[in-house]
Amino acid sequence: DPSVEGTDWPTFTLEHQQYVTLNTGLSQTLRMLRAQQCKFWDSFLPKLQYVT
Repeated sequence: DPSVEGTDWPTFTLEHQQYVTLNTGLSQTLRMLRAQQCKFWDSFLPKLQYVT
């Protein structure tokens, strides 16, 4: 159990994609880390491979 006292550490699921930030300040639970950047590469890379 990696939880820090006072911080909820949710189980990662594909549906919710929650993660915890680890830093010197307060930890935060956020969702979908870099989802937009990954979406771009998931669609762009196959097109690039087709052209080259």
